[in-house]
Amino acid sequence: MLTHKDVVERTKIWSDIRDHLLRLYDFTVKLPKEKVIVELGVRWGNSTLALLAAVNDSGGHLYSVDVLPASGDADGYLAGPTWTFILGDDMDVGKT
Repeated sequence: MLTHKDVVERTKIWSDIRDHLLRLYDFTVKLPKEKVIVELGVRWGNSTLALLAAVNDSGGHLYSVDVLPASGDADGYLAGPTWTFILGDDMDVGKT
């Protein structure tokens, strides 16, 4: 299960969002315990990792929507009971 420690480790790997991962984690972990987080776009799963670690550490569920199957790291270590990946266009998924 992903935790804050995993987010810290991910900041050591270059990505266009690595400088924001801890801020994203901190913001999300402070939300109410029964939170539902919706992420639009997964790509390689960097922000997904931070969001999911926060949900794992503080409660809630993460739903991620993308037009492409989860790629890179996202298709392996992110799977679990607190994460649901929805394959589809976020404009279409939002209608349902």
